[in-house]
Parts: sequence; structure tokens; C-alpha cells
Amino acid sequence: MLSLGAQGVVIQGSSWAQFLDMRPLLTDSVPIGATDSLSTILRRTPSGVITNCATGDTYCYYLRSAPRASLTALMQDLDVTAWGLGRGISVHAQLRGRTAEGDARDLWPQARQTFDVLSAYVEYDRQPLLARLGRQWVASGLGMFNFDGASIDVHPIREIGLNVYGGGTLIQGLDRPLGAAALSPVEDIPPVDKSFLVGGQVQIRPSANGVMQVQYQREVRNDRGALYSERAAANAEFRFGPLSVGGDATRDFATETFNDAAAHVTFDPWHRVTSRFEFRHYSPYFDLWTIWGAFSPVGYNEGSGNLAWASPGARLTLGVSGGYREYGNTATGVAFLPLRNSGWRVGANGSLRPADDWTVQGSYDMDINFGASSTDGDVAVRWSPGDRGSLALHGTAFQNIYEFTVGEGRVYGAGLEGALQLHADLRLVGDAMLYRHTGRNEPTMADWNQRRASVRLEWRVGGEPGGWTVGPVRRP
Repeated sequence: MLSLGAQGVVIQGSSWAQFLDMRPLLTDSVPIGATDSLSTILRRTPSGVITNCATGDTYCYYLRSAPRASLTALMQDLDVTAWGLGRGISVHAQLRGRTAEGDARDLWPQARQTFDVLSAYVEYDRQPLLARLGRQWVASGLGMFNFDGASIDVHPIREIGLNVYGGGTLIQGLDRPLGAAALSPVEDIPPVDKSFLVGGQVQIRPSANGVMQVQYQREVRNDRGALYSERAAANAEFRFGPLSVGGDATRDFATETFNDAAAHVTFDPWHRVTSRFEFRHYSPYFDLWTIWGAFSPVGYNEGSGNLAWASPGARLTLGVSGGYREYGNTATGVAFLPLRNSGWRVGANGSLRPADDWTVQGSYDMDINFGASSTDGDVAVRWSPGDRGSLALHGTAFQNIYEFTVGEGRVYGAGLEGALQLHADLRLVGDAMLYRHTGRNEPTMADWNQRRASVRLEWRVGGEPGGWTVGPVRRP
């Protein structure tokens, strides 16, 4: 046994592997003389595939399925926490390693980045102060932002919390600077210079039944020669007996636009019955360094609601949901054939627990929108004999009609998923699915049949303050 006095270390890990077998898409061509004209730029091949033909080109191009290929993705996550380094001082790190094998490893571009430091910071926690220095992120109404820098939380009184933060900006979800080559495949003109962000949040809790929060954030190029973003967010939630009301809003000061504004009401009129209704205005947001904002994307207004009920002991649960959406004017189309500017969605779900160890779950959703639609259904039968693990038979079916595509594509899937608690700090999780694609009223151009399987080992090593034991793991 190795004892480190009052120090302690806990290491949690997730060892994950996923197998994927499919037919990737590749670009093919056909002489323009072998096609029939449908419009100025669209033509049809002898097999019925719709192609895109540029004026003056001798060939038309389209996508079709390549020979079958497979990918095995491997990923290792480590979450390390160490304390006892000083009064109120601890160290935290989240590390990720990855690689891929197989003839389709290019399907996972992230495999080229074999190691990532998701977070690594020193924390000082002595009430009323919490300070962090290093790689970290902040999550709020503006989203989740990664940065290399410092953050300070102060609670001068119990009802008020203040937070300020700042540092070098990282790509959201990639933990690399904005000028990194990782953006090149996504953005035609990625930023060439690094940037830094500064921001702050104020949280006020006037009572046990209410909370309000306001945040301001600004992102600037390192040489201060360009502004990348300047935004603010606010949200509030208050409860009055069975009624809860709240709202959220985000404001882009650079374009003077409210990108997101929503108000909701949650009502629990009777025991075991809950309902929620929301109205939302949304307008897409893009940083100033990206070109996408120049296309003036159109936003929408949406009203939605859901209703849920549960029997005593939650042996039976039922839920329904729906929404209606109207898009802004796109200034496109022709007068005699106006484009649709609305969409709607409905859904239902339920679960039945006929015995303590068995659960049957099901859901169905339909989403009809501008130029495209989708429907999907899921069903699962799960066996959970206590805390040792579970086993489930899962089935799914969904249909997608893509933007302005004539024809229907359906995908059916079936498989198994399960979990087994091998030890108090060791858990094995796995699943395997087979997907089959069928088409109707469409040419045979793509084969979406796939086989997928994954296995994940979750483990934990460490001990409580007072000593670290190398040997059998212990829960704090």
C-alpha cells in the first residue's frame, strides 16, 4: 500500500471501441450527352439519377456508393482529480486519446488528432472564492466555450454569484486554437490569427423559487484588429406553486439581432400530470470571422407544447408533443408557385413496466418542414435485474425525404444493447445494430445499409482524502 497522507487522487476512465461497416459515397461522372435535360442545371442519367451539370462542362457529376469498407475507432478518456496539494487547492484534467483502423479510417477525421487535452486546470476553492487557471470551458445560454485562461467565481452573499473569465479562444469541441488547420475542411476562409475572449456572468437568486442570470461575452483577434463576436444572454425561471414560468434570450450586438428569444410555461395541474408550452423566435448566429453570415439565413417563429402522465409508481407513462413553425420571407420562388414557409411536428411516447425487472418503451415522431420531412419510430424491451446490469432488444425505423427530393428512403434497424456491473468501480457497456435501407420511387444510387457495434469499459481508481490505495478500488 502506498500512502500519501492527506492527499488523494481519483482517476476515472472510459475505454471505448466502435466498429462501423458501410459503403461510403464517392463522386462519379457521366457525359452530358448521355443525360436527359430536366432544367437549366439538373439532368437525369439513364439509370434515373439526378445530376448537377454546370454550363459549358462536358460531364455531369453525382454521388454514388463506393465498395464496402469498415472502420474500427478506438478512444480512451481519462478524468484525473488530485487534491490535498494545499488548503483548498486541487488539480483537474480530462485527457483523450484516439486512433482508428480499417480501410475507411478517413470517415473519422478526428482520428488524425491522436491526443487532446480537453481540460487541465488548477482550482482554488475557499468560500466565497472559486478560482481556476488553465484549460477549461464555460457553459451558459451562449453555448459552451473552451479557452486557455482564468476564471473567478465570487459569492459575496448567498443570493448573488459573480463570475468573470478570459483567455485564448479554442475551437468549440476541438480544444485547438481558431487558427488551427482543423477548420480548413469546414471553412473556406478560416481565421488565420488566434483570438481571446473575455466575459462575465451575474446570477441572482431572490428566493428559493426563482433565479435570474445575465452574461456578456466578447471575442477579439489577438492584435485587436478585428472583432469576432460580441454577445449577451439572459434567462430567468420562477415557480408559483404548480406553475413555473421562464424565458431565455441571446443578443448579437454586432448585427443588432436577437438570435434566440423564448418564453415557456410549465404547469402541473394534477398529481402525475405535467405540461410545458413554449414560444420561440430563432435566427441563426454566426461569428464574424466566418462567411456563412453573408448568406442572410432566415429564422423562424415556433410554438410547441407537450403533455405527460405517469401512473402510480410510474408503471405506465404516456406523453404527447407537437409544434408549429413559420419561417421568415426568403425572397425566393415564383409568384405562381410560392415556396412553403411553415412546418409542423408531432410525437408520442410511452413506457410500460409489467414487472420490476422488465420495461417496454416506444416512441414515434413526425417532422414536416420546408422542402423535406422525416418520420421515425423506436421500440425497446429492457430487462434490468437489479443493479448488476441490463439487457435490451432495440428496434428502429425512420424515413427521410431530403430537400426537394422526389422519392422516399426508409431505414430499418434492430440490435441488442446491454450493460454489466463487473465491480463497484468497473462497468461494461456494449451494443450492436444492423441497419437496412430501402428506397421507393427513387433511383438506386446509394446503399445506406450499415453494421455497427461498440463496447465501452468504464472504470475508476482512487480513494478518499486521507490516503490513496494502490490495489482494490474504493468508493468515497
